[in-house]
Amino acid sequence: PEKKGTEPPPLEEVRDEIIDRLIRARADLKAIELVEQAQSYMATLESKRESLYRYLTAFARERQQPMWAWLDAQGYVGQRRSTARIFAVALRDYGWIISGTSCSRSSMAVEGIANPTARERWERLGMTDPTKNDTALLNGLITSANDVVVLRPNHDTLLTAVR
Repeated sequence: PEKKGTEPPPLEEVRDEIIDRLIRARADLKAIELVEQAQSYMATLESKRESLYRYLTAFARERQQPMWAWLDAQGYVGQRRSTARIFAVALRDYGWIISGTSCSRSSMAVEGIANPTARERWERLGMTDPTKNDTALLNGLITSANDVVVLRPNHDTLLTAVR
């Protein structure tokens, strides 16, 4: 009901107001649609992230399985187990660089224990008696020639001196 004495707004103003409201409503709907799309994309990405995480975790476990079995077979626990695992992972990922050879078995040169500070560091890493059992830390790790890949140099010249 109109108040007495007031004129209804001109039709053009009403039409323009309705058009403005429709435009705003359409923009609001478009914004809602975009938000819903974004939420759907986020859910899809999260699902793919979870799948990738499960795959990578399973892959890592499978790759580590022989190492865990070796560590268990050696009876390593605590810091000694961690130290042995670090050496084994480094050998697997980076290889073994021969630093010296003899008629004896292969070995690795590391910081010695004659220095009291070095001895303390090795003891914290679970390496407590290098004269007894610490020289055999990696025993049983390489059990087959299939575990070894030998890289040959691409030249036949042996360097014996630096010029």
